Amino acid sequence: MGMQFMITAKAGYTRGSSWIVDQKTLIIGRSYRCDIVVDDGTVSRQHCRVIKVLDGIRLEDMGSRNPALVDGIPEKDVVLQVGDEFSVGRAVFLVSAVTTPGAAQGNAHHDSDTISFDLDGLGLDGMEQHGAWPGTSGDYVLLFRFCRVCSHLKTELSLANQMGAMLGDRFSSCFVKLLREEDGLWSVAESLGAAYVPILPAETIDRALDERRAFSFTVPGDDVEERFVYLAPLFHGDAALGVAVLMMSAPGQDGDRETVLTLFSALCELVGSHVHAARQHENLVELNKRLAGSNGKESMPLVGRSASMAALRSLIYEAARTPLNVLVTGETGTGKELIARAVHQNSARADKPYIVVNCAAIPSNLFESELFGHERGAFTGAQGAKRGLLSLADGGILFLDEVGDLSPENQARILRVLEQGTFRPVGATKEEQVDVRFVGATSRTVEDEAFRDDLYYRLAGFALHAVPLRERVGDIPILAQYFMDLMASGDERLIHILSEDAIGVLSGYYWPGNVRQLRNTIERIAHRTATPLINAEDIWRDGHITRRPTASDGPLSTLAEMEREHILKVLRNCADNRAKSARVLGISRSTLYLKLADYGESDSSLTGD
Repeated sequence: MGMQFMITAKAGYTRGSSWIVDQKTLIIGRSYRCDIVVDDGTVSRQHCRVIKVLDGIRLEDMGSRNPALVDGIPEKDVVLQVGDEFSVGRAVFLVSAVTTPGAAQGNAHHDSDTISFDLDGLGLDGMEQHGAWPGTSGDYVLLFRFCRVCSHLKTELSLANQMGAMLGDRFSSCFVKLLREEDGLWSVAESLGAAYVPILPAETIDRALDERRAFSFTVPGDDVEERFVYLAPLFHGDAALGVAVLMMSAPGQDGDRETVLTLFSALCELVGSHVHAARQHENLVELNKRLAGSNGKESMPLVGRSASMAALRSLIYEAARTPLNVLVTGETGTGKELIARAVHQNSARADKPYIVVNCAAIPSNLFESELFGHERGAFTGAQGAKRGLLSLADGGILFLDEVGDLSPENQARILRVLEQGTFRPVGATKEEQVDVRFVGATSRTVEDEAFRDDLYYRLAGFALHAVPLRERVGDIPILAQYFMDLMASGDERLIHILSEDAIGVLSGYYWPGNVRQLRNTIERIAHRTATPLINAEDIWRDGHITRRPTASDGPLSTLAEMEREHILKVLRNCADNRAKSARVLGISRSTLYLKLADYGESDSSLTGD
């Protein structure tokens, strides 16, 4: 039985592990492909090797910049005896002898299943220490793109998805999960599945945080393709936030496990501050909800920071505190129903019924029955009594949407209830009393001949006007991102942000359909765009927004000239009908007369080209 040699790690991450030096050459280095992995930034990927010889083991350098040290002296080729020690980076090895080949096999550790990095050797610290970062130029670009995009993301889920998307583009398909410790426990089973609990035990996660160390583990399985789990800690300054877990199959031809772990660790170093910001944002949102819930009168579903929206919100609060009926005017798609709901939610009737009547959708001959109800046998098909919408709204608010579209007869019926507070169900013989506050909405003006003046003024105890989107251009980016976030909260695949050029396109469009058109546009583009960043070309490709004319398309006009040209064009298209033209323009007839007088236009001049 001949002498066999063994080397044992006395210091470093592999401390306590032993390797038999037999006929096989053992490679020592930083790469996970080495037989003995030394995770030290000063160690080369393949640093040195040990080979068995007759009277000991030979230590040979493999072209490293810092040869292994024997008794503190750099050695490139030396034969070591039992009892000798040598160091590679921070790892220290002892040469010893064994009498039987199997004596040390149980402790032999060929470290191919697990690799780890000390994060102090990566990122900015590693660049300052070693003068370079081990990534490629493409990795630098990826990190820059990641910083630019994730600064706009507000949730941990969106940050994790962005990390997975970028690493997937660089290597192969993967996904990332962010784990935080709750009540002393790590939710590995809940987030990744019970099969990953033995791969990522709590003590390993704790070690990653305590030692600022990143790991890569081989996932056991029966499939042929290798799968790996990568683990890296997340910090904001010195505060530990949790860990990020990357699940990936073989990295592909453009990378190896070491490259993946290096880039993943660098991303985790960058994302820590954004995770902290996302949690702060989440806390603020929850605090805002609690504050709103503790004061039930402070509910406002309107989005926007413009002066006109601030003034509108102030008027809504003022209207809500009064018992007066409210009339909301404005163009189609400006959010008149949201304004009506805000009046209800901030009024003394907030806990009472809020009934919506879509006046334009109910046939004229059925409106009386729908609103007032009917008795059994009141008409053919009335097999039983039915409560009307007015009775259902008793004590609360009845919202009459597009009230100006009612027929003159039905407008008169509404007016009688407004004046007397009583109504009679169809087929009934006596009046019923109700306590209802009316909120109406219409895109018509008082000058519109189809809208009864007395009903208009009776409803408009307090008048509110929904500002068209083109008059609050500064709110367009806020609204667009709000609709993006609203979709993303229900489907993580729709997480997007708008580029500066995309915001410019949206802000420069006229939006004849107002906020409703903007929302539909954003939803459509979000579903059709695969990348996280939406740019101007994505909006042009949608085809629903046309490019605005440029200076080369003709001479520029002043705003006053454009207004005059537009008003005269509307008058010609409306056959010089002043009431209809004012309705199309969204202005009063008196305002139209004043503008025409300023233009010096006579009646005869309006009919020509």
